[in-house]
Amino acid sequence: MNYLDSTQYEYEANLSQHEDADFVEETRSYYDNSALRDSAAAMVAQANLMPNRVLNLLGIFS
Repeated sequence: MNYLDSTQYEYEANLSQHEDADFVEETRSYYDNSALRDSAAAMVAQANLMPNRVLNLLGIFS
């Protein structure tokens, strides 16, 4: 293996590590945002249930 081959190999290895790190960061960000979206949807669903319960108790909404 000569100097150019070694340099090319090191470059490709570093590029691969960089791409792996980017993938991990993007995956983490996706799942963090997914958890936030799911939590927000659950909170909205809970908030929407309360008015319906009150209206049911009043006999206005069935």
